[in-house]
Amino acid sequence: MNKSVTIDACGCLCPLPLMMMVKQMKVPGCDAFEMLLDSETARDNVCRTAESRAWCIQQVVAAGGVWRVALARK
Repeated sequence: MNKSVTIDACGCLCPLPLMMMVKQMKVPGCDAFEMLLDSETARDNVCRTAESRAWCIQQVVAAGGVWRVALARK
């Protein structure tokens, strides 16, 4: 059973959100998680890098200056 994982990268400057994402992608059994980001640059970099690593962006929701990005393994 997968536990829901949310990585809060708000307040973090690149490349830290990318490093946090890649670390989570390497967790055994991880096939989906979400990230909270408060920077458009971080959001764009996370989405682009995830797709280049064979992950898909399931959803990007913006609310109050924070993006919730749901990622899943392809």
